[in-house]
Amino acid sequence: KNATWTPNLKGTSAPIETCDVHTKAPDIDVPNVVGKTQNEATDILKGAGFNVVVLKDNDSSKKKNIVLKQSATKATKGSEITITVNEYSGGEEKTPSTPKKETSTSTNTTTDKTNETKPNNTIKKEDNT
Repeated sequence: KNATWTPNLKGTSAPIETCDVHTKAPDIDVPNVVGKTQNEATDILKGAGFNVVVLKDNDSSKKKNIVLKQSATKATKGSEITITVNEYSGGEEKTPSTPKKETSTSTNTTTDKTNETKPNNTIKKEDNT
């Protein structure tokens, strides 16, 4: 009522310039799926917005159908993530053996008249823990 202004009815056109700073989508963290089953890994990666490619490999020290490695830890959403899945099925799963530790301890050293250092009481023991 009794306004002293009028709205601008002229239309404006959309910008046509291209941004040269923000040329690609930012990378995001890719969930770590190593050690998970193929189905779990695929569901997790697809749920995070990635496409999944599956490769096969044989590793007798791991269970069958477990993800051994993945191609990336950061990528743009919608990227292709390759997972390598174990298909080893020969015989029983092998458990890696624990290497034996060898420890050695030496005690006092003495010097003879020719200035050579000789260890005394060197003890070697095997630790199977």
